[in-house]
Amino acid sequence: MGVVETQDFYIEPATWPTDRADIEPVRLEVFVAEQKVPEEEEFDEDEPTSQHFLARSSDEREVIGTARLTRDGRIGRMAVRQEWRGQGVGAALLRSCLEAAKLRGLTEVRAASQTYAEEFYARLGFQPEGDVFDEVGIPHRWMRLHLKDRDFVGPVERERRTPASSDELDEGPFRLPSEFAERMLALIRCCREQLDVYTHDLDPAVLNRMDIVDALRELVAFAKEPQVRILVLDSRKAVQDGHRWINLAQQRPTAVQLRNPGKQHADNVSAFAIADRRHVVYRDFGDRWEGRAHANDVLQARQLGEFFDEAWEHGEPDPHTRRLDL
Repeated sequence: MGVVETQDFYIEPATWPTDRADIEPVRLEVFVAEQKVPEEEEFDEDEPTSQHFLARSSDEREVIGTARLTRDGRIGRMAVRQEWRGQGVGAALLRSCLEAAKLRGLTEVRAASQTYAEEFYARLGFQPEGDVFDEVGIPHRWMRLHLKDRDFVGPVERERRTPASSDELDEGPFRLPSEFAERMLALIRCCREQLDVYTHDLDPAVLNRMDIVDALRELVAFAKEPQVRILVLDSRKAVQDGHRWINLAQQRPTAVQLRNPGKQHADNVSAFAIADRRHVVYRDFGDRWEGRAHANDVLQARQLGEFFDEAWEHGEPDPHTRRLDL
């Protein structure tokens, strides 16, 4: 398969009756073939009543991982195909299970972790419980997580992100795609919590650049309470091309949300991004690159923010990007 680009995948919900044909091969490959778990012990009576999740590659749409959440709050059967390990697939599956559990009203979850994977669960706040026990010949330990007031990003990770200074946002006009990219990169890096983006087509030539995507991922992963809201007029080409912002929204749907503006706001010809209601990157026309950036322009940020809030309130979920609807 070659080199797999980090996080070039998405997560979608699944059910055993509908998606068994996609779930089974991954678990047979990982647990039965690799770890020598007896096939008759791999699948059990919890399958039909559990909430399952599938990870798929964004390019080939192949199933690359799976996990499940049982009715009583047990997370397990997490399997990621070998060539995709180390790419964040397991963490995305785990976060999806946690978000589903919290939305279901569960106050805690447990996972029977293989002992080598305890650190993986600990990074999201799980605590070990009890002694190591044997399950199908493999040492396990129960890990427990209380869900109240958690957003599934541990405090150690949060400390790793220090927002850049607004001085990095080069104020004034710009005309070229590269100049627009520099402003957007600086805007995201200096953002502390809230990023609002009004765009015509997600500007794939700029916003899909890896340095900009990485800055957005860092904001979502390590900010204290990140909220990224994106209003996009037409996402069809972005979806077709595998835009990484869409992938991130599907992996972290509580932190990154996409909507289409309602009809009363869809005729807006400008495009803009606002960070923390203080910093702005603005273009008079969303299909052109010319624009200007302003740091600490609270007045303009507030005016654009009020328009954005109204457009967001009357907007609708984008049908082209809704793969994960918990």
